[in-house]
Amino acid sequence: MTIMEKIYSEFFYLMEEEKVYRDVDTDFNAICERLHVSRDQFNAFLLEELGFTGEEIVSRYRKIG
Repeated sequence: MTIMEKIYSEFFYLMEEEKVYRDVDTDFNAICERLHVSRDQFNAFLLEELGFTGEEIVSRYRKIG
């Protein structure tokens, strides 16, 4: 598993298990800081893997609830 794949896994743990998206003060930048990853680098990874930016993913989680 690459470092980015590990961060990707941790990101979805935060979203699915800790539900960090429910805190309106927690944006994608804050999540990247928590994961100790560059926002731009992780955004590029997510875009390549999923076709969505980190902001779009957080926004979709908030809409679904």
